[in-house]
Amino acid sequence: MVRHLIGKRPFITFTTLGELTKWADQRAWAERRRTRLNQWLSAIPVLPGTERVARTWGEISAYAARRGTPRSQNDTWIAACCRAA
Repeated sequence: MVRHLIGKRPFITFTTLGELTKWADQRAWAERRRTRLNQWLSAIPVLPGTERVARTWGEISAYAARRGTPRSQNDTWIAACCRAA
């Protein structure tokens, strides 16, 4: 998998940004550490939540539920952002 990512531009989803923010807040990160995280994140585009993403999330969630294999909400949002991009 790594070889497919070499030379590619990374993206994160709005959900991942939220999870990283939550992680830092829950662990009461010091300002210096938060600044380093924000500097690192500033170079990475964030895939937004859009109507298309929301509909894709609904389709993925329904499909998984029908199969009896529901997925976590955040993982499904991330998958929806990637598929809708």
